[in-house]
Amino acid sequence: MGESQAQADRSQTEVVPDYAASSEGPGTRPTAARMERGSGSGWPVLTVLKLLAIVLVLGALIAAAVYFGAHYWVADPLRQAREALDRKEFRQAAQLAEEYLKKDPNSHEAMLLAARAYVRMGRFAEAEAYFSQVPLEEKDDFYARAAGLVHRKLWAEAGMVYAEILQRWPDEGRALDQLIRIRLQQERHEEAMKLAQRLRLLPGWEATGTLLLALLEFQREQFVEAAQHFEEALKLAPDLDQEKTHIEPDVIYQAYAETLYQLGDIDRAIEYAMKARDLGNKPDSCYILGLCYDNKGDTERSRQFFEEAIARDPRHLRSLLKLGQLALRDSPEEAVRWFERVREIAPNNDAARQGLIAAYRLLGQEEKARELSQATSGR
Repeated sequence: MGESQAQADRSQTEVVPDYAASSEGPGTRPTAARMERGSGSGWPVLTVLKLLAIVLVLGALIAAAVYFGAHYWVADPLRQAREALDRKEFRQAAQLAEEYLKKDPNSHEAMLLAARAYVRMGRFAEAEAYFSQVPLEEKDDFYARAAGLVHRKLWAEAGMVYAEILQRWPDEGRALDQLIRIRLQQERHEEAMKLAQRLRLLPGWEATGTLLLALLEFQREQFVEAAQHFEEALKLAPDLDQEKTHIEPDVIYQAYAETLYQLGDIDRAIEYAMKARDLGNKPDSCYILGLCYDNKGDTERSRQFFEEAIARDPRHLRSLLKLGQLALRDSPEEAVRWFERVREIAPNNDAARQGLIAAYRLLGQEEKARELSQATSGR
């Protein structure tokens, strides 16, 4: 009896889940609160799960930090190269880009940074070596590449770059202007004429386009058409401000003066040749003045201007020849000296050879004249 009573007492004091009193009912899953209580020993289950989640998140963050940190340090030379370019420290920018290319030889960004730095350092061949490998997108990069090619007198390659600019930006006056000048160098005059006609229709480029047309006609010795274009351009830009025309004013005045001389308008030719002479230091304006004063019969003043042209450029053949031709009139010995100077620069110059033959005959040196004449016929 005593033992049975004790068991009954214990059963009344045990905690037995009261499913009837619970909203969960018998057979349902334990609640979070009950899970947190666990099985009565060790860490609570939910606490363990939370710790695992924290560990996983920290692991992901550490992995991301390692990845992006490594990526940052690898890319850092390019960032430094860009900053050096911004500071105009071009040598440092090139060195940083080159260092990066040792690790990643195919990096277009590094090639482009190196090319930009080399262009600004005047190392155009090295710049082109990288520009040629990179698909360009920015307009300034196209212009930088073209400028380097022009500097190296690679006219065909530079023309291709300017043509690509115009394919992307058809109304880019600067590219049209440069392409016209390249076509002039290549003596592709018809194409240059079409481009100049196109340029003169662009707002802000009317004077430049018209002046280029004038210079093209001048080179073709179409002096009437050249004069018409020069006069139209001077109406558009009376002061020939280079900011508007993109052409040196003395070049324009000199070409216009020679055009007027060819058309027989000597006084106006002198007027514009004087403007060219005062603005620049090229010999051609003095040469035109020499022609004009010779035409007016003022031999002494004509000679002075030809000599001034030689002082500006000792190898100016046209002025050397004219001085020889003037000297033939009264001083054959002096003529010989001028013509010999021409032959030192251009040994096969026919005008100088003919002038020497004439000078030797005036001096009575028939043997020399005959030898030179035979050498001319034997060529």
